[in-house]
Amino acid sequence: MSKLNIGVGEDFPLDDAPKNETHEHPCAARWRERHMQRRRHFYRHGPGPVAALLVLPAAAASVTAAILYPLATLGVIGSLGAASAIYRRNRRSEHDTKPEPEQK
Repeated sequence: MSKLNIGVGEDFPLDDAPKNETHEHPCAARWRERHMQRRRHFYRHGPGPVAALLVLPAAAASVTAAILYPLATLGVIGSLGAASAIYRRNRRSEHDTKPEPEQK
């Protein structure tokens, strides 16, 4: 008995703790560790040179399109901005706005 008159194991028995009996494949732990190692490597070192080969031509094409077709580029940018503003406005509901104080 402890000072609080609670016997160890009476209210919280340690022997009846649930056992984690999962029937995993023997290589599951090793696969999970390799997967986490790949994620840590990607987080530290970034996407790598393959992503640069995909991003650089897209960036050059967008700059070229902006120079050759300035009005179309401004139209696309404006429509994306308008769509974003409409989306944000529609996400707000009546419950998010503060009620106006009553005037006497």
